[in-house]
Amino acid sequence: MIKPGWMLDTLIFWVLFATITVAAILARRGKVLRIRWLPALEGIKDGVGRAVEMNQPVHFSPGAGTMLSGDWATQTVAAISILAYVSRLCAKYGARLLVSYPYAEWLPLIEEAYKSGFILEGRSERINPADLRPYLGGSFNVGVMRRLLDEKPATVINVGPIIWDSVDIGETAKRIGAIMIGGTARLLQLPYVVLTSDYVFIGEELYAAGAVASGDPFQINTVGSQDVGKYFVLVMLVLGIILLALGLPINAWLSI
Repeated sequence: MIKPGWMLDTLIFWVLFATITVAAILARRGKVLRIRWLPALEGIKDGVGRAVEMNQPVHFSPGAGTMLSGDWATQTVAAISILAYVSRLCAKYGARLLVSYPYAEWLPLIEEAYKSGFILEGRSERINPADLRPYLGGSFNVGVMRRLLDEKPATVINVGPIIWDSVDIGETAKRIGAIMIGGTARLLQLPYVVLTSDYVFIGEELYAAGAVASGDPFQINTVGSQDVGKYFVLVMLVLGIILLALGLPINAWLSI
């Protein structure tokens, strides 16, 4: 006899599989799913606008844990996509963009993301290599804090695999009166990022923001399919609670 638990597992699997398949087909046809609203992404637009009004720069850093291997690599890729998005906004509205990063091997990707926005907006004359500044080894936090105090940017963005820089950069941004936008998927640092930021990418919102910033239909639709899966699971949880409240033996159905 086939137990209902097996049927439910199969249903969940096929719903999720069908959602991902449809999302991939739509992406191939150039159609993009609508994903949830990300307040911090709108906060970046507000921050760039504020920098233009105040005639002060925007500062971006991809987190002190930036690397292209291990569990943090996907956060780094998302941060680089967001940098390209910030670069384009700064080029479009005429804001200076400062970028600080912790590892020299990241220069090619950082430089490409930084330049891409100015080139796409036809403002390549505003590209300034001196605005890209590496702080190697343990000097990253101190270097960024000193740079923030010297340059006094109107908006500070620190997103990616953040480590100990969450408090240092966040507190310095508050000290100079800047809008602080933070984001990470590292659970240990999220409380500090939330406490020191005006806008926050919480956990997986960082990946969603990176997908939206990239403009890649496959990445955006992947996030959209994940959202559909979450809504489906949420509906199933609510339905299960209702069935339990009605006294139906849902536990027995799900036992294998």
